[in-house]
Amino acid sequence: MSLLADPAFRRYWIGTTVSLVGDYVTLVALPLTAVVALHAGPLTLGTLTALAWLPSLLLGIPAGAWADRQPSPRRVMLAADLARSLVLRSIPAAALLGMLSLPQLFAVALMVGALSVAADVAAPALFVRLVSPAGSVVGGQLIHGSRAGAALVGQALGGSLVALLTGPGALVLDVVSYVLSALALRRVPDGNPSVDADRPRGRLGDGLTQVLREPVLRLLLASAMNLNAFMVMATALLPLFATRVLGLGPAQLGTALAVGALGGVAGAALAGPISRRLGTAPLLALGALLYPLPFALLAGARGGGGAYAWAALAAAELVSSVGVLLYDVGCGAVTACAVPLAAQSRVAGAFQAANYGVRPVAALAGGALGTWLGLRALFLVAALGGAMSAVWVLRPPLWWFRVPAPAAAEQNLGPRGHRQEAPAVL
Repeated sequence: MSLLADPAFRRYWIGTTVSLVGDYVTLVALPLTAVVALHAGPLTLGTLTALAWLPSLLLGIPAGAWADRQPSPRRVMLAADLARSLVLRSIPAAALLGMLSLPQLFAVALMVGALSVAADVAAPALFVRLVSPAGSVVGGQLIHGSRAGAALVGQALGGSLVALLTGPGALVLDVVSYVLSALALRRVPDGNPSVDADRPRGRLGDGLTQVLREPVLRLLLASAMNLNAFMVMATALLPLFATRVLGLGPAQLGTALAVGALGGVAGAALAGPISRRLGTAPLLALGALLYPLPFALLAGARGGGGAYAWAALAAAELVSSVGVLLYDVGCGAVTACAVPLAAQSRVAGAFQAANYGVRPVAALAGGALGTWLGLRALFLVAALGGAMSAVWVLRPPLWWFRVPAPAAAEQNLGPRGHRQEAPAVL
């Protein structure tokens, strides 16, 4: 049976998809608000991105431990959606009153980042209640396929809405998306009560301990941290590069990113066949190369704001989006199969703290290097450094990792299809 035929998963998927559309509008609109309305430079834009990711470093581990103690990960996600809608609406309100400032953008980025950590560490615990180990790749394809589709729609809308309504006006769509996501999550069941009753109450650092103890997770995290560090250096400054170096306007930037997001749709569709034919580690390695390397070509693109500059950005984003979706689906399959149900949020929190925790430092470093070396040289450094992430994936035992076949995975299922123990990964 298709996962989308299951009402519980379908509502979870719809809520996730709607929220992601708004997220991608904000991904374009918030930095463009800083650049166009408040005349932000590389260091300011790097600081804005750093503040958005700082909560992952500071709150990832405690948030994961806290979320694992909650009886309902769904309620955590629902509350985070509603709170983010309240925080974001302060930007268009301040703009209408003529009071918008960089400190407010910094504060909103920090608060939305903190609430996103809570939602993100709760999501894996809800996902594994709804999807069996054998369905983890298919479920990941659906979620990441939605991410790709949301990137396509959201970024095109973001650029167009910024051109029509200014950045603060475009953010209204993200406010609405969080409310709609909360409405969808209201009807998702909380999961098997018997699983919750038996759930152990671990210590704060148990998630990080498990990641460091398990070689597969340890190598995966090292690869992801390297990839995130270098790519955030470039992506944090992409709106500035597009507008000031390539000479593109907000609408052109949004449409180029939207065309590039088609690569994410292709990546989500290709992830399953590649994983089945080659294995999960080759899927990760391919994604780790395709994601960063197009930025090296983008560094040499001609400016002037013409069709060539637009096509160069769209092509780079297209190939890069294929890579990031291949990589994300592979990461999701590894963690869904290698981590027991009771530890999902704690492990997700450890990944948030370590993996996403490098992003604030990387964003600040990108802002400083972009000012010192120039944006073109920064993109070249980011592309080559990010491609080194594939080296970690090539090492055993991660290279030998395989997602369990359906017959084997069913042996690890408890009542109503819930995971009892982590399947063997070595």
